[in-house]
Amino acid sequence: MKTLLTTLHHKRSLFYEEGISLFLKANYPIYIYNTGFDKGFGNFGLISDSIEQSESKTEIPYDQGMQDLRLLLQPKDWDTIVYLDNDIFFDDIDYAEKLIKQFNESDFDFCSYFESSSIYKPEYKFNGLIAEVTDQKFEEVDSPPYTFYPRPHWENAFMMMKRSLWNKLTPADFIHSRQMLKSIFNTGAKMGVHNRESKLIFSHVGNGWFHVGNLMRYYYILENGNIDVLSKESNVDSARIGYFIAQRLQYGKEIYSDKVNENLDKACKMFGSENTLHLIWSDLRYGIL
Repeated sequence: MKTLLTTLHHKRSLFYEEGISLFLKANYPIYIYNTGFDKGFGNFGLISDSIEQSESKTEIPYDQGMQDLRLLLQPKDWDTIVYLDNDIFFDDIDYAEKLIKQFNESDFDFCSYFESSSIYKPEYKFNGLIAEVTDQKFEEVDSPPYTFYPRPHWENAFMMMKRSLWNKLTPADFIHSRQMLKSIFNTGAKMGVHNRESKLIFSHVGNGWFHVGNLMRYYYILENGNIDVLSKESNVDSARIGYFIAQRLQYGKEIYSDKVNENLDKACKMFGSENTLHLIWSDLRYGIL
């Protein structure tokens, strides 16, 4: 089966690029849809010519990008799509390759992972790396713009979908992740879940991979200088600012604007020191938090 990896690439995430380079070396085709103005992709070990890319005419939100992606990927030659957020990082891809292979050889139409490690139940019987989910429900809620809540709730930062299911979905089904999930469910698709662990909100640690959500909110805090919205008592805040510190320590200050670097320095003073933030990021990265 032909497998295509794809990502909405909004802002530079160098740790993401490191991980993606492992798939590139393993000869996976990769398609990047650039939805922001920060499009310098391929400067850190990646060969741009090996990655098929397109870009939006203006900076667009994530949900619009997902709807665009539904149309952009339709004419391409693939049997399985592997969607990766640009805030997912890989140390190695051994597990990922085994997971993709099992999904390709199975009768599952869709596979992703749950939002919280507490959702995983003994009833989910893993056959290899994937367990079938047969108890999916959608509860009505009054929480605009949402009118329903999925139980169990899923994340889509590392998800796979077969072409046969993709063809049944429309761009409107990708308007947000909840709607996508409900539309998938309504097709009668066979849904599978792969495993992950984490303790801290919006972070997910798997075998060889790690996802930390909501990074863009913190980038804009640094870009706009709204340091006062951060809390010294929050592990969520400190770990995410620690992410930007970790990238700066590895790649140098030139990866950020002077303004972002200035506000990063202010955040370091607020939380104690650059080293403190780096250590908190490391704890999150390796599933200690």
